[in-house]
Amino acid sequence: DDRHLFKIETFGFVTGGEMSIKVAGFSVHGGKSTHNISAHGSHHEPLDTSRRRASSSNASHLINYRTGFVMRHTSSESRAQEDVEYLTERGACLLDHLRDKDMLIDLSTRDSWANTEYSAVIGREEVGMYSLLFAQCAPLSPLFVSFRLDVSFRNPGPDYLSAGDAPLPALYLTFGLLFLVLTGCWAYLLASCEAKSRGAVHWCMLWLCVFKSLALLTQSARMHYMSVHGEGGWALLFFAFSTLRGVFLFCALLLAGSGVAFVKNALSTRDKYVLALVLALQVGSNVCFAVLEETAPGSVAYLAWRDALHVLDLLCCS
Repeated sequence: DDRHLFKIETFGFVTGGEMSIKVAGFSVHGGKSTHNISAHGSHHEPLDTSRRRASSSNASHLINYRTGFVMRHTSSESRAQEDVEYLTERGACLLDHLRDKDMLIDLSTRDSWANTEYSAVIGREEVGMYSLLFAQCAPLSPLFVSFRLDVSFRNPGPDYLSAGDAPLPALYLTFGLLFLVLTGCWAYLLASCEAKSRGAVHWCMLWLCVFKSLALLTQSARMHYMSVHGEGGWALLFFAFSTLRGVFLFCALLLAGSGVAFVKNALSTRDKYVLALVLALQVGSNVCFAVLEETAPGSVAYLAWRDALHVLDLLCCS
């Protein structure tokens, strides 16, 4: 990864919250003409010939090279993203713009590349939201970095959800049960009305309500499992119900928008093609969402899947 600055994760801490960060296998290389430089030594070729003549060191491109992770205190996720964009646009080094409550994990010396650990307990004056950022300041030329990062954030309990996300399991459960009651009411109305008054769009709405309820309930279980164990559970069921919910949502919208059961009794050939295309895009969008949820935040792959999700969502809605 050759980015100079990027955000990895954001977490809200309360008093007594704990953070643990472990960095292993950190290495630097400068492209095709430069071999890897790791904690175990360097393999000669500098970044270009002119700089090699100007320096007596085999790793001359690491002179004044600074890098590390910063736990930046911020007011919100959007504010943290604004800071990243501001520094990136101006080509400024985050390590030169640290604030009072920021916590630095310095990896500027090669001795720290093999294995570095950092842990802290949040005191009353340090409570708030923190954004984990990676920064590298390479004055000579762009450098590529590779590392393994293991991060554990938790609040007292232990609760592995961010302070702002702590109420989510109960909220998802409440709305899941509410949708389940509304689904029962809609099923009762369909069963009590005349058969000629029921159309495909009405049954589609029933299945939409069913899968919406199940998606909310499994999301509640998933968030609760994450809160207790620090890792996601119930993922397969949640993604399956979310995909089916999206499919039936667009089916209902297309059926209602094309006038089925209101103006005409069947879909035209054009409507069928549009429905098939939108359903395929919706399935693709949900696949991107599932992969995105299971991909490490901040990685290049994460950004690629996020952009693909946005594109597919826009295509579905257009």
